[in-house]
Amino acid sequence: METVFNATAFAKINLDLRIGPKADNGYHSILSIFQSVSLGDEICLNVLSDFKNQEAGSGIAIQKDSDILVEGEFDCPPERTTLYKAASIFLRRQGIKTRLHIKVVKGIPAKAGLGGGSADAAAILILLNKAFKTGLDTEELSSIGLSIGSDVPFFLTGGTAFVHGRGERIEPLPPLGKMGILLLCPSFGVSTDWAYTALDSYRAKEPRGRYDAPWDMENIEARKLQITEELKNSPRLWTFQNDFVPLLYNEYPIYQAIEALLRSEGAAFISISGSGSTVFAIFDSLGKAEEVKKSLTIAQQADVSQKLLYGMALHAIKPLETSLRLS
Repeated sequence: METVFNATAFAKINLDLRIGPKADNGYHSILSIFQSVSLGDEICLNVLSDFKNQEAGSGIAIQKDSDILVEGEFDCPPERTTLYKAASIFLRRQGIKTRLHIKVVKGIPAKAGLGGGSADAAAILILLNKAFKTGLDTEELSSIGLSIGSDVPFFLTGGTAFVHGRGERIEPLPPLGKMGILLLCPSFGVSTDWAYTALDSYRAKEPRGRYDAPWDMENIEARKLQITEELKNSPRLWTFQNDFVPLLYNEYPIYQAIEALLRSEGAAFISISGSGSTVFAIFDSLGKAEEVKKSLTIAQQADVSQKLLYGMALHAIKPLETSLRLS
């Protein structure tokens, strides 16, 4: 016997990302605009009476213990995935003894700044809550999610949101209008841990006044009001920034060439999502983003730009008002 639950866990981009100094607890405060986008992982949860005879296909990573089996292609051992951690913590906290088979088809690249691991964790928490009818509300699920990763609480709801604190303070913002987004995912990834450590070192060498500004609630509320007003403008007028950009541009000069290329294609706004490695460009419509994707796909095969675009994944997508689709 088995009961099956399916979901699509959608990625996010950071339209704006400001990083505070490292606190005594080892974490950095953030001020950010998170935006759900239509690139996702397909997740299937099977609640099993037994998976004694389950076998993996060739080349597929599987971790099996007395309770949880995780199947998919990951950049780490399955027992270290956010899916495995989220399921383990949920079952333990709820005192549930069962057998699970979780299968994932990845669409969100790893170490890309798109929140794939956090999206997966949030999705499995919601599916488990539904499967076992535990009735946990968003705040209770967020508490579990925060023990897995700072971004997980956002992915329980998604959409457009002002996110601060460690990432657990989430305030909805009006949804973006119709626009297209082009993701350029380089063949290399950027480790979040490395990026934060490198950013601290970078700032120590090149301090800036705003890095030392007090992060009190008054400033946060003022920033939220500023963001709300600015989002009403055309993306061509946005002044949003990502504090990781100077570091990443210095570390990976290819980003400057990518930005120049996207500007030549008429992008209204360009930035890097999270701590990298994905570059995103905003266009006036999804049709325009798809047109540029087609143009760059052709350019990937041309000698003149092969070095720049070689191995890069391109995705023309749109903003969403949710981070999860149940099916």
